[in-house]
Amino acid sequence: MIEQATTKNGLDFYYKDSPLCWTAAIDSWKFGQTKHLSKMISLFGVPDQIKDFISKIVSGDIKPNMKAAAKLKIPAEERMLIANYATGWLSVCDLILEEGNGRGKGKIGYTDYFDIADKKKIEPIEFKRMIEAKQRKFISGLAEVLNVSTETIEDLIRDFNKYEEFWK
Repeated sequence: MIEQATTKNGLDFYYKDSPLCWTAAIDSWKFGQTKHLSKMISLFGVPDQIKDFISKIVSGDIKPNMKAAAKLKIPAEERMLIANYATGWLSVCDLILEEGNGRGKGKIGYTDYFDIADKKKIEPIEFKRMIEAKQRKFISGLAEVLNVSTETIEDLIRDFNKYEEFWK
């Protein structure tokens, strides 16, 4: 059973074993929003994967970056949730392109992009460029909706991917 708690402010749900919740809480702490990390710790304790990081916070070795927080274009508590959404969508495209060996089923259960290109009667490189264009369009569309630059979205995704080290 998943252990969870709800609040009326900030993140709506906190899940004990959710790397996303912990990642969002840690990231928002880095920009001075301490309530989410504090709430996660008080509800669930500290997961083994982030004990070193939390001990550095407690000892004062790591401090929130308040200068960077003042420049944020996306609220600190929303950054990793948005990055997770973007990363998930982009990963589907990456999975389609990953299997490009022309030998059958891809990782997501479909034929690889060589076979898809054949069915569309186009060259595989054209299909690959189409998928990459869709990824760029997705990033620019998300940036437009959030009223930020595409570089901001790309930086957000890069920051999100850095947190993977905690959860390996």
